[in-house]
Amino acid sequence: MNRYFTFHIKHLTGIGTIFLILFFSFSPATSDAQKSLSSYDADGMIRIRGKRTFLLGLYQKPNQPKSLESLVKTGYNLVNLPANIHILDSAEVAGINVWVTLGTIEPSNRKISWQKIRQTVTALKNHKSIIAWELADEPAYTWNSNQLRILPSIMTETHDSVKKADSAHLIYLNHAPVNLVQTMRNYNPSNDITACDIYPVIPTGIKTMYALNKDGRQGDLPNTTLSQVGDYVDKMRRVCGPNRPLLMVLQGFAWEMLRPAAERDSSKILYPTYEESWFMAWDAILHGANGLIWWGTAFTPAGHPFHKDLTRVVNDLASINSVLSLPAKSNTIRFRYQEMGHSVSRGIEVMVKQDEKNIWILTANTESYPVKVDILLPFVSKKAEVLFENRTAIIKNDCLTENYKPFEVHLYKLTPNY
Repeated sequence: MNRYFTFHIKHLTGIGTIFLILFFSFSPATSDAQKSLSSYDADGMIRIRGKRTFLLGLYQKPNQPKSLESLVKTGYNLVNLPANIHILDSAEVAGINVWVTLGTIEPSNRKISWQKIRQTVTALKNHKSIIAWELADEPAYTWNSNQLRILPSIMTETHDSVKKADSAHLIYLNHAPVNLVQTMRNYNPSNDITACDIYPVIPTGIKTMYALNKDGRQGDLPNTTLSQVGDYVDKMRRVCGPNRPLLMVLQGFAWEMLRPAAERDSSKILYPTYEESWFMAWDAILHGANGLIWWGTAFTPAGHPFHKDLTRVVNDLASINSVLSLPAKSNTIRFRYQEMGHSVSRGIEVMVKQDEKNIWILTANTESYPVKVDILLPFVSKKAEVLFENRTAIIKNDCLTENYKPFEVHLYKLTPNY
């Protein structure tokens, strides 16, 4: 939902967008600026300047002095900016990576529309801040219609033309959550990086507005809880396959705030809480997302508590980027659930990562109910540091017993005794 957003519902463009990055450092035609980036690994994790990096991005920079520096301080490493050399120079000074939106070739006016795109690419392709191009957001999606907004052939034609003008940068494409997997696969030749936006914190009874279905939801998979985020990661993996970078665009706004001020219902202004934003981020990560980008913060008033909550989420994620960017290990963790008076459906999701010294067990409760569980470890360790909770969990007989609130995240750092 990022391009020319207007307040007239029929003119609102697609939700979310994203871009990502990378250059083929092995290309002999690559400039010095472009050589600072490489590519991505077989698990889709991106390497920036040779370093595996979990992407933390934002669509709209804050409207404040030194806004780009503030994003870097928070922990963002990617932002969408216009094709303005002065703004891009500021991004380079601040030390933040950028993606730039180009648009697509127009079938009715191919020559002029391509000339405009080519001029932008030629002028900016060597700028050190830019790591990716985007063509168009949600090309398969038309609200309340099965018609494709932009045909795959047009997207592919634009992609191929851009690649001829600049083979070094990858091209990113964000999808809406509701199109068929096969439909979205038809767009794979037009991009290198795949993304999807999902914004599930929506008040009941909200009036009809762009991108919401008749049932008041943005998504349409059976799961209506916050853990639908992970379901859409799984769906998008079926679209792009296991080896491409996959990003998820998460909620940085309240739906009601997208309306003109005079049309808003104050009782329907609902932002994600800190706990909800934290869970949605981790639900995406545990399902295999290679990065996260937030959309909609420009529609959240300055000083609103949501900004502080999101800053905390991004800052904490950035502080463990070296962990997030580690390859996932084969999971041999087992769970033994204790009786809490209700069923366990999806239960605890887990991802295991390992560096030279430590094992990281990253978990989240996908249930709407509290869960108590014995985490059965396949190695010996006496205790675990619980990240961001200022506590230590004791391990007895290779078992760590933990309580989870609904949609709660627990992240463990363990040093095994081999």
